[in-house]
Amino acid sequence: MTFSREQFVSKVQSLDETQDSIVNTSKWMLTLYKDADKVATAWTEYLHKSSISTKRKLLVVYLANDIVQQAKHRQVPNFDKSFGNVLPSALEKVYADFPTELRAKVKRVVGIWRQRKVLSESVLDEIDRRLDVAGKITPSSSTTAQRSKDKVDKRWGQLSSLYDNIEQNQKSGNTLRLRFDKSLEALDPNSVVYAENYNVISKIGSSVKESLTKSIDFRSTLIKELEKLITEQNALVNKEQDSINEIDSILVDKDPTTIAQSTNSNDADLLPTYENSDDDDDDKHSSENEDEVANKKRSVSPEKQSDLGSTSDKSSSEEPTMKKMKTDELKQEEPTPSTSPSKSNTGAIASSIQDLLSRLAD
Repeated sequence: MTFSREQFVSKVQSLDETQDSIVNTSKWMLTLYKDADKVATAWTEYLHKSSISTKRKLLVVYLANDIVQQAKHRQVPNFDKSFGNVLPSALEKVYADFPTELRAKVKRVVGIWRQRKVLSESVLDEIDRRLDVAGKITPSSSTTAQRSKDKVDKRWGQLSSLYDNIEQNQKSGNTLRLRFDKSLEALDPNSVVYAENYNVISKIGSSVKESLTKSIDFRSTLIKELEKLITEQNALVNKEQDSINEIDSILVDKDPTTIAQSTNSNDADLLPTYENSDDDDDDKHSSENEDEVANKKRSVSPEKQSDLGSTSDKSSSEEPTMKKMKTDELKQEEPTPSTSPSKSNTGAIASSIQDLLSRLAD
């Protein structure tokens, strides 16, 4: 079996903390003993990735522990040397970032290696020396940053895995495409083996298309995950902006200047002032008209006063004459005694009574 970086990353990404998971992954690694150097290099690169948590890095250290122990127990060649070359520097780097509890676990693994003589004494001495140097570094800022990464949602780990798959697939795809282009240039239609060469190129082309299809799938999945994160982050941004607006509103309401202005406004409402209106103008004009009439009455001209006086005198002189005429008219209208209707009627009645009495007497 040939080494595939894409498969390696996929296997490591699927690791969990169970013993069975570590052992099964280790067995798969041991089948790649011919590419032990590539396995060790890929293991180191993955261990140094900044996107994975310290707990997962410890899990990768446990994987290396099982690989070197199983290789010695089963006498699988190359792994002791390949991992012996990378373990001192790889462990030194992660040891400096590990918190105290994880450092103790790394020390325990190295102690087992020394006890079981899994690695050479020179390699183990170099590991101890480097760990002692790294142990003097206080895991402050680096550990704090790493602990923050430990709390990152699992989706970020999935995104990191997708990126790794895309990168590895792109490298293999580029290699296959380069091979396809070179084979295509060398293809000679006049060659006796043209058909055979064409079949080879067809197989290479199929491999290129398969690699591109995988890349499309990885990228499509990555886009969907990123869209989910963007939607979530937009919602959080809106929520935080609402909080900012709420705080600004509260601070404005509680500002002493705002409170003072509100108090002054309330005082002004208690004593309202009105602007000049049309009613005021009408009242003013009415009073002015009354004043003018009074002034006119007081300022009558002498000619009119004399006319009024003569008219009054004339009326006084004519008054007795008018009274005399009315008295004469009343006297003429009074009835005379001879023509009084009441007296004539009384006489007629008396005569009738006398006639009636005389007839009765007869």
